[in-house]
Amino acid sequence: MIRKWEYNSYEEYIAHQKGRTKLRRRKKRPCKYYRKMMRPLFNLVDRKTIKTVVCQGVRNDNEVLCMKKLFPCSEVYGTDIRYENLNNNIYCLDFSECPDEWYKKFDVLFSNSIDHSYIGDKILKEWIRITKKYLVLQFSDSDPRPSDPFSIDSKKDILDICNKFGLDVLYIKDLHLVAKIK
Repeated sequence: MIRKWEYNSYEEYIAHQKGRTKLRRRKKRPCKYYRKMMRPLFNLVDRKTIKTVVCQGVRNDNEVLCMKKLFPCSEVYGTDIRYENLNNNIYCLDFSECPDEWYKKFDVLFSNSIDHSYIGDKILKEWIRITKKYLVLQFSDSDPRPSDPFSIDSKKDILDICNKFGLDVLYIKDLHLVAKIK
């Protein structure tokens, strides 16, 4: 079942997300975590064919730097709702509202932050709009709460979402998905 936290307003959502990012901005996952997330994609495609990657909800430079190691021939971008960065390729924005000029800009979109999204359908439409080839997503099955408002219970729910949005599932295990944009 898809579950979500009900906010009183979009402004309340933004405030929660900015507060959470501020508290967790120093947290860094090791590069081996991102390698594990990308391994199913690497087993399917030659990473040299990937020219642009965007990481949604990066919190700090670490995710972009790790992805740059994994995709050395690529431009790697990041977004975060609050992050003020030193890296010119990280943009401070709500990842459900990306710039119009990003239409089909990225070969790969990665996010382990879909649980932070305000409206699940809106976020997926937006992410499909800006992506040419592949989505690599990690969903959350934790109970919805203000800082993690979007939750999903099962692999079946993820498959239903993929069907709804016309995505070809290339890999799914637990709540980790690699899908191809049709």
